[in-house]
Amino acid sequence: MTDHDRTTEEFVAELTDLRQRIAALETAEEELAKSRAVLHAAIDCLPFEFFAIGTDGRYFLQNAVLRDHYGDAVGKRPEDFAPNERSRQVWLDNNRRAFAGERVRAEIEAEIGGRTFYYDNVITPIRLGGRVYGILGVNVDITERKRAQEQLEDRIQYRTADLKAANRQLRREIAQRKRAEDALRKSERRFRNYFEQGLIGMGVTSVDKRWLEVNDRLCEILGCCREELLQGTWTELTHPDDLGRSLDSFNRLLRRDIEDYTLDKRFLRKDGTSVYTTLHVRAFRDEDGSIDHVVALIEDITERKLAEEALEHERRTLERMLRASDHERRLIAYDIHDGLAQQLAGAIMQFHVYAHARQTKREDAARAFDAAMKMLQQCHAEVRRLISGVRPPILDESGVMAAIAHLIHEPSLHGPKIDFRSRVAFSRLAPVLENVIYRIVQEGLTNARNHSKSEKVRISLTQRGNRLRIEIRDWGVGFDPQTTQENRFGLEGIRERARLLGGKCRIKSKPGEGTSITVELPVVEQEAAEQ
Repeated sequence: MTDHDRTTEEFVAELTDLRQRIAALETAEEELAKSRAVLHAAIDCLPFEFFAIGTDGRYFLQNAVLRDHYGDAVGKRPEDFAPNERSRQVWLDNNRRAFAGERVRAEIEAEIGGRTFYYDNVITPIRLGGRVYGILGVNVDITERKRAQEQLEDRIQYRTADLKAANRQLRREIAQRKRAEDALRKSERRFRNYFEQGLIGMGVTSVDKRWLEVNDRLCEILGCCREELLQGTWTELTHPDDLGRSLDSFNRLLRRDIEDYTLDKRFLRKDGTSVYTTLHVRAFRDEDGSIDHVVALIEDITERKLAEEALEHERRTLERMLRASDHERRLIAYDIHDGLAQQLAGAIMQFHVYAHARQTKREDAARAFDAAMKMLQQCHAEVRRLISGVRPPILDESGVMAAIAHLIHEPSLHGPKIDFRSRVAFSRLAPVLENVIYRIVQEGLTNARNHSKSEKVRISLTQRGNRLRIEIRDWGVGFDPQTTQENRFGLEGIRERARLLGGKCRIKSKPGEGTSITVELPVVEQEAAEQ
């Protein structure tokens, strides 16, 4: 073989090696482009302002939400956008603390389009190799949470065009392959830092609904470790009542009816409890239109949901109490109209007769006067009965035990036999507590007398330490508590009175087996209540 032939072979080998290196660099470029695409798409998928500031105090990264509010802020200082001097000082102080290594969270003001907005501002230092080379922050809009989502499609189209332009530019930079490899590694580390910051739950899933990647915040929200999540699907953790809606939205994503969606749903944590979340979901597709992966941003809204449910419960409770109060007022009005008012009208008529007859027909006048006086006496008795029904004087004069004893021994023509048992240590209780105990016994006894058809009713009051147990038991017709009419204000009143004083109420009944009402209340004696 000649020297010329060996030179040719060496040239071919070098050319082959060069092609291989070029192919490797092209692969690195493609991986870099894909990494950047995922990074920028993930950042722009965030429904709140997302930014990074360098050590020179200027933005070097911003997401679409921040750009929509302030325009292109890269290279500018954040304080340039402050609406006033006070806000400017707050922004500067927060950034200074973050550059010093502190994670900062505060509420800030901003002005956009002449309107003032309020944000939950979180800033954290970006560390690499033991030093801070920038700060990373988010501004969550707590004024209009839906604003960013409404503009999501425009931002994605804008960022897609920008990424395509960046990809073309990278292809023209083939001469700087080594630099591209360094940028790829740096980009991957930065994306991992963003993903693991824990500002919001983030997950990547496949088309078969399996978790591909999750961050620590998502594990915290769902109550599972990373390994457990990566072995299952999100459908297994979805609350059964919300699974249908969730699958419907995801299937529309698969059919390309939509590209993203926002959904409120519940997940079931590992300990069996439910967690309320808001999901922002978007599909990322290959060039042929098939879905490569799906990114989900998951926000825990359990505290807000529970507060809303508690508020709704209080509203329903207040409505029931108002209806019960109105019902009692109507009953009192009927008693006054049909009893007291009629008797007073009759007395007035008799006095008119007396006034006309006292000079000419003295015997008729005397009879009219006697009749009028008798009606007034009946009115007086009726007034005392009505007062006793609302709040008997004996309750204030002698206490709740005496008032209950008086209530039990009221004459009743067809009532059941009452068995009253008392084992209490207190003498007098706080007035509001005495009134509640009396009303509970009164409502329970009235319910037994009017509805149970029982021949016997047992009422017992038992004190154990600082707890009082009230039990009203009959052996009558009973009822089904699940189908009790809403207008049975007596039982509902017992429940609400017990709840408002920090007690518990249990009503057990079955058709044909009687009814048992058990109430437990904390005992607050009169002296302690007055201190």
